[in-house]
Amino acid sequence: MRFAALLLILLCCLMPRLGVAAATAELYAAEVPLQVRDRAAEDEAFAAALAKVLVRVTGLRDVRDDDALTALLPRARTLTRQWSYTREGLWVQFDAGLVRRELQALERPVWGAERPRVLAWLAIDDGERPAFVLGEQDSVWPPQLEVVDTAATPPAPDLPSDPGVLQPLLDLAGLRAGMTDVAALRAVPVVLPVMDLGDRVRVTPERLCGAGFDSWPESRLAVEAYAAAADTDLPWRVAAERYRADAILIGCARALGDRLVIDWTLQLGEGEAGERRRWRGDLAEGPHGAADVLARALAPVGRETGRYRLQVSGIDSLEAYGRLMRHLEGLSLIDAVEVERVTGETIHLAVRTRADANQLARALQIGRTLSALPGEGRYALVP
Repeated sequence: MRFAALLLILLCCLMPRLGVAAATAELYAAEVPLQVRDRAAEDEAFAAALAKVLVRVTGLRDVRDDDALTALLPRARTLTRQWSYTREGLWVQFDAGLVRRELQALERPVWGAERPRVLAWLAIDDGERPAFVLGEQDSVWPPQLEVVDTAATPPAPDLPSDPGVLQPLLDLAGLRAGMTDVAALRAVPVVLPVMDLGDRVRVTPERLCGAGFDSWPESRLAVEAYAAAADTDLPWRVAAERYRADAILIGCARALGDRLVIDWTLQLGEGEAGERRRWRGDLAEGPHGAADVLARALAPVGRETGRYRLQVSGIDSLEAYGRLMRHLEGLSLIDAVEVERVTGETIHLAVRTRADANQLARALQIGRTLSALPGEGRYALVP
């Protein structure tokens, strides 16, 4: 055991920082249109590119609402690392260190590469057909599924008798693009579910939004599943297990004239230990609101660093140790990691970070590598 502990400490000293560089480079790069290649037009393009980067990095929706950040835009060229013309316009890679120092000096938040994966469940009741959950592709309605007992599950009288792709009353492709485009603008990975048989049976509109969202039972299995649906955390578990999501965004949309009014809920974590935020708005407000909440949770302000101690159990091999260290070294919030001691399968660490305790705790669980245990600073490595 003494030899293993010494070996782990040696490996900690040698472990390089992994995973941050590529993600950081993407956050600090932007492409913008450029119609004319003269100095004035290029200056405007550099400023527009910096504005896009600052939206991602500060977590603010529009940096032009902040006078101090707006004052940075004319200096965009001085913060540039490299740039090039493209077919569409101008591509700019900004110097991450310079931009961070400017933001820290202005006491503005700096959101690093910690970007939780968010699965978006969007249940829609358009008043013209049974409610449905938007998937990443158009689904067939009624679904051509094997029915356990056809006598117990008669065909719906108001649905087409010939199964096929229902002509959408809504622009489903536009709904998908509306969410993913805003998510890309804020650099938050928002994904839609597949909504195959497995998803449709377990995650129905009723389960997401309540009995007012009535969908036609797709099979006897579905009827039984949501008839006994006391398990309100099932959408979260499906997201975590199947999609490896760190959070779920639930939208309950109803048609109001020619627009959708959506009640949004962002859930971070499972059950009573999890956190929920709720708001109402249009389609764009879903990913925008999620990004607002995540930025507040993960973007530290200023340069001050703190030191926290962590205990991580489940470190029973060098492979487990390597996974843990790659995870910690991949978090831009953490400036340094020190191994203090090893006790059995538990490793005791001291980390230096610019985040407060809550921000650090949230960041540690991104990617589902670590799960929190009772007690301050205690975690287990997820198998």
